[in-house]
Amino acid sequence: MANRSPAERRAWIASLTEAEVIALLASWDFVARPEQMAPVADDAWRWWALITGRGWGKTRTGAEWVLDRCEQFAKAGARHLVGLVNKTHDEVRSLQIEGESGLAAAAARRGHQWHHAGTALHAQLVIIDPDTGRRHTSHFEVHTSVKPDKVRGRNFHTVWCDELAAWDHKIDAQGNTTFTNVDM
Repeated sequence: MANRSPAERRAWIASLTEAEVIALLASWDFVARPEQMAPVADDAWRWWALITGRGWGKTRTGAEWVLDRCEQFAKAGARHLVGLVNKTHDEVRSLQIEGESGLAAAAARRGHQWHHAGTALHAQLVIIDPDTGRRHTSHFEVHTSVKPDKVRGRNFHTVWCDELAAWDHKIDAQGNTTFTNVDM
Protein backbone atom coordinates (compact mmCIF):
# COMPACT_ATOMS: atom_id res chain seq x y z
CA MET A 1 0.00 0.00 0.00
CA ALA A 2 2.87 2.38 0.71
CA ASN A 3 3.84 2.30 -2.98
CA ARG A 4 0.36 3.31 -4.16
CA SER A 5 -0.81 6.86 -4.70
CA PRO A 6 -2.90 8.57 -2.00
CA ALA A 7 -5.97 8.30 -4.26
CA GLU A 8 -5.44 4.55 -4.73
CA ARG A 9 -5.02 4.07 -0.97
CA ARG A 10 -8.21 6.03 -0.23
CA ALA A 11 -10.15 4.00 -2.82
CA TRP A 12 -8.89 0.72 -1.40
CA ILE A 13 -9.73 1.74 2.18
CA ALA A 14 -13.20 2.90 1.08
CA SER A 15 -13.82 -0.57 -0.39
CA LEU A 16 -13.28 -2.25 3.00
CA THR A 17 -15.99 -3.11 5.51
CA GLU A 18 -15.83 -1.56 8.97
CA ALA A 19 -14.79 -4.94 10.42
CA GLU A 20 -11.96 -5.20 7.86
CA VAL A 21 -10.69 -1.71 8.74
CA ILE A 22 -10.72 -2.53 12.45
CA ALA A 23 -8.89 -5.80 11.80
CA LEU A 24 -6.25 -4.04 9.70
CA LEU A 25 -5.65 -1.35 12.31
CA ALA A 26 -5.16 -4.06 14.93
CA SER A 27 -2.69 -5.94 12.72
CA TRP A 28 0.93 -5.19 13.55
CA ASP A 29 1.98 -6.66 10.19
CA PHE A 30 -0.12 -3.95 8.50
CA VAL A 31 0.66 -0.87 10.62
CA ALA A 32 4.35 -1.48 11.42
CA ARG A 33 7.10 0.16 9.43
CA PRO A 34 9.55 -2.31 7.81
CA GLU A 35 12.29 -1.43 10.31
CA GLN A 36 9.93 -2.35 13.18
CA MET A 37 9.62 -5.95 12.01
CA ALA A 38 11.88 -8.54 13.63
CA PRO A 39 14.74 -9.93 11.58
CA VAL A 40 13.78 -12.88 9.37
CA ALA A 41 13.70 -16.16 11.29
CA ASP A 42 16.11 -17.78 8.81
CA ASP A 43 18.79 -15.26 9.74
CA ALA A 44 20.98 -16.23 12.67
CA TRP A 45 20.45 -13.63 15.38
CA ARG A 46 20.52 -13.83 19.15
CA TRP A 47 19.83 -10.22 20.13
CA TRP A 48 17.89 -7.53 18.31
CA ALA A 49 18.84 -4.02 19.45
CA LEU A 50 16.57 -1.05 18.76
CA ILE A 51 18.77 2.00 19.17
CA THR A 52 16.57 4.94 18.29
CA GLY A 53 15.11 8.12 19.70
CA ARG A 54 11.94 8.93 21.58
CA GLY A 55 8.73 8.31 19.65
CA TRP A 56 10.20 5.74 17.22
CA GLY A 57 7.97 2.95 18.53
CA LYS A 58 10.43 0.81 20.50
CA THR A 59 7.89 -0.19 23.17
CA ARG A 60 5.18 -1.11 20.67
CA THR A 61 7.75 -2.99 18.59
CA GLY A 62 8.94 -4.91 21.65
CA ALA A 63 5.40 -5.74 22.80
CA GLU A 64 4.30 -6.89 19.35
CA TRP A 65 7.45 -9.02 18.92
CA VAL A 66 6.84 -10.72 22.28
CA LEU A 67 3.21 -11.41 21.28
CA ASP A 68 4.37 -12.81 17.94
CA ARG A 69 6.62 -15.20 19.89
CA CYS A 70 3.72 -16.15 22.19
CA GLU A 71 1.57 -16.94 19.15
CA GLN A 72 4.36 -19.07 17.66
CA PHE A 73 4.66 -21.10 20.87
CA ALA A 74 0.86 -21.41 21.09
CA LYS A 75 0.70 -22.73 17.53
CA ALA A 76 3.36 -25.31 18.39
CA GLY A 77 1.65 -26.17 21.70
CA ALA A 78 4.98 -25.64 23.45
CA ARG A 79 5.75 -24.34 26.94
CA HIS A 80 6.75 -20.67 26.85
CA LEU A 81 8.51 -18.65 29.54
CA VAL A 82 9.03 -14.93 28.87
CA GLY A 83 11.31 -12.58 30.80
CA LEU A 84 10.57 -8.86 31.03
CA VAL A 85 13.57 -6.88 32.27
CA ASN A 86 13.98 -3.17 32.97
CA LYS A 87 15.75 -0.95 35.49
CA THR A 88 12.96 -1.30 38.10
CA HIS A 89 9.75 -3.27 38.61
CA ASP A 90 7.77 -0.03 38.22
CA GLU A 91 9.30 0.57 34.80
CA VAL A 92 8.45 -2.95 33.63
CA ARG A 93 4.88 -2.44 34.82
CA SER A 94 4.35 1.12 33.61
CA LEU A 95 6.16 0.84 30.26
CA GLN A 96 6.39 -2.75 29.07
CA ILE A 97 3.09 -3.98 30.50
CA GLU A 98 0.60 -1.17 31.16
CA GLY A 99 1.97 1.55 28.90
CA GLU A 100 -0.02 2.86 25.96
CA SER A 101 2.06 0.65 23.66
CA GLY A 102 2.74 -2.12 26.17
CA LEU A 103 1.81 -5.78 26.32
CA ALA A 104 -1.65 -5.38 27.84
CA ALA A 105 -2.80 -2.97 25.11
CA ALA A 106 -1.23 -5.00 22.31
CA ALA A 107 -2.74 -8.24 23.66
CA ALA A 108 -6.19 -6.61 23.82
CA ARG A 109 -5.86 -5.47 20.18
CA ARG A 110 -5.12 -9.07 19.20
CA GLY A 111 -7.99 -10.46 21.27
CA HIS A 112 -5.74 -12.27 23.76
CA GLN A 113 -6.28 -12.41 27.52
CA TRP A 114 -3.62 -10.68 29.63
CA HIS A 115 -3.60 -11.51 33.36
CA HIS A 116 -1.35 -9.43 35.62
CA ALA A 117 -1.86 -7.98 39.06
CA GLY A 118 -0.33 -4.50 39.02
CA THR A 119 2.36 -5.30 41.57
CA ALA A 120 2.88 -8.99 40.78
CA LEU A 121 6.18 -10.28 39.43
CA HIS A 122 4.39 -12.84 37.28
CA ALA A 123 1.82 -12.57 34.49
CA GLN A 124 0.13 -14.79 31.95
CA LEU A 125 -1.02 -14.37 28.39
CA VAL A 126 -3.79 -16.72 27.29
CA ILE A 127 -4.27 -17.30 23.59
CA ILE A 128 -7.40 -19.15 22.50
CA ASP A 129 -7.39 -20.80 19.08
CA PRO A 130 -10.60 -19.57 17.40
CA ASP A 131 -10.97 -22.80 15.39
CA THR A 132 -10.43 -25.37 18.14
CA GLY A 133 -11.01 -23.40 21.34
CA ARG A 134 -7.67 -24.74 22.61
CA ARG A 135 -6.04 -22.48 25.20
CA HIS A 136 -2.32 -21.81 25.43
CA THR A 137 -0.69 -19.88 28.24
CA SER A 138 2.63 -18.06 28.02
CA HIS A 139 4.09 -17.33 31.46
CA PHE A 140 5.86 -14.04 32.19
CA GLU A 141 8.37 -13.10 34.88
CA VAL A 142 9.38 -9.54 35.76
CA HIS A 143 13.04 -8.86 36.60
CA THR A 144 15.20 -5.81 37.18
CA SER A 145 18.82 -4.81 36.81
CA VAL A 146 19.01 -4.18 40.57
CA LYS A 147 19.60 -7.85 41.50
CA PRO A 148 21.58 -9.53 38.71
CA ASP A 149 21.48 -12.99 40.31
CA LYS A 150 17.65 -13.18 40.21
CA VAL A 151 17.59 -13.97 36.46
CA ARG A 152 20.25 -16.66 36.68
CA GLY A 153 19.07 -20.06 35.47
CA ARG A 154 15.59 -18.96 34.40
CA ASN A 155 15.76 -20.67 30.98
CA PHE A 156 13.62 -18.08 29.23
CA HIS A 157 12.44 -18.81 25.71
CA THR A 158 11.88 -15.11 25.01
CA VAL A 159 13.34 -12.06 26.78
CA TRP A 160 12.52 -8.38 26.32
CA CYS A 161 15.22 -6.19 27.87
CA ASP A 162 14.02 -2.58 27.79
CA GLU A 163 16.06 0.60 28.24
CA LEU A 164 19.30 -1.33 28.76
CA ALA A 165 21.41 1.85 28.75
CA ALA A 166 19.54 3.10 31.85
CA TRP A 167 20.10 -0.07 33.90
CA ASP A 168 22.21 -0.22 37.04
CA HIS A 169 24.91 -2.55 35.79
CA LYS A 170 25.59 -4.12 39.16
CA ILE A 171 27.88 -7.12 39.45
CA ASP A 172 26.80 -10.27 41.32
CA ALA A 173 29.08 -12.54 43.38
CA GLN A 174 30.09 -14.45 40.23
CA GLY A 175 31.03 -11.28 38.33
CA ASN A 176 27.94 -11.15 36.12
CA THR A 177 25.48 -8.37 35.40
CA THR A 178 21.76 -8.83 34.83
CA PHE A 179 22.41 -8.78 31.08
CA THR A 180 25.14 -11.42 31.16
CA ASN A 181 22.96 -13.63 33.39
CA VAL A 182 20.04 -13.26 30.95
CA ASP A 183 22.39 -14.04 28.07
CA MET A 184 23.34 -17.36 29.66
